[in-house]
Amino acid sequence: MDYNSPETALSWDWLENGWRWVDIGGGYTAARHPEDGEIWLASKPDLSTAASVVGLDGTASPVLWRYCLGPETEVIQVLSRNDANVYLRDTLQLRIVQLTDNIEPYLSSYWINPGRDMAVIEYVCNHNQNVGLITSKKARNELLKRGLDGFIPEENVRHYGMVTGTNALAQCDVGLIIGAPQRSDRDIERWCALMGESVKAAQGEDGNRRGGKALDFGPIGNEVSQHFREYDVLQAIMRFSRANGTGSHGATVYVYTGAIPSWVDVERESWRIVPTSSSVGLMQVCKALHELGVDQGESRTTTEIQNSVETLSDDPVKQDQTRKVLKDLAQRGDLQQEKRGKDLCWFDYRVNFVGDHGIVLPR
Repeated sequence: MDYNSPETALSWDWLENGWRWVDIGGGYTAARHPEDGEIWLASKPDLSTAASVVGLDGTASPVLWRYCLGPETEVIQVLSRNDANVYLRDTLQLRIVQLTDNIEPYLSSYWINPGRDMAVIEYVCNHNQNVGLITSKKARNELLKRGLDGFIPEENVRHYGMVTGTNALAQCDVGLIIGAPQRSDRDIERWCALMGESVKAAQGEDGNRRGGKALDFGPIGNEVSQHFREYDVLQAIMRFSRANGTGSHGATVYVYTGAIPSWVDVERESWRIVPTSSSVGLMQVCKALHELGVDQGESRTTTEIQNSVETLSDDPVKQDQTRKVLKDLAQRGDLQQEKRGKDLCWFDYRVNFVGDHGIVLPR
């Protein structure tokens, strides 16, 4: 079919956001981008010979199902949200630990944070064995360049495009999910345009596009966005607890994204992650505190801590910088201080982990 012919051009409907849409017939619809003219064609399955059709979907989007099968499609929720959580917790034996409320949209290389991610991976792997990881394709490739396979075997490192329907990570005792599979605005607009719907990301009071959890495409666009983001994250979580011949063996899954469906019951832990490259002074002081046992009940003076900094580092920070870091830690509640005679002593250092790639502090 010639999409630029006069006959086809006349049949295009203009959508409010500038996209064009046409129902070609025979189960085909098309959408055309308003700027570069790129055309997308979608076909619906021919079910004319079927007496009835039943679709099963654990993370269903009614909008997309009705688009594919017709507006008369009846959507029946078999499990209540409470029953679904019982299934996740008791049947799949999943313990889901959410580490951040931020979406962490790993849409492109611009958004990924490999330095921080390596610190998270090092921490989780230091405390657990048999760990598997799911992240974006770009993040996976970047992390492997930085030595990820020294912590997790490459065969246990997957990206979102590799996990649909797979049981390859079923034997992992611990799962780690980093970043969300955020789709571009263009992708969401395109899917909705194929349905003849106009959507656009809402702007805030400052006139800028709203992002993160405030991202808003309207009811239909939000459902499509959730299908590709929150429900893909949930599907990734469930990859770590699949039938292994004798039933599910369960798993703990740490999730470094806030893109989890709101109805899913999770445990929450909040970590302050400081990659090695982000604050040289903080890294040096924290390593010194750990080396001196200040996180194990010991008490040390500023001078003693500075001496340890100079011993542990080839290029140590000056004592003024050490003193500033100590005061910042105390202000955050991660460290206590008191005057003992003429000396200022530091004690009760609260830290989760000090590693080569970073430190993890309680938030």
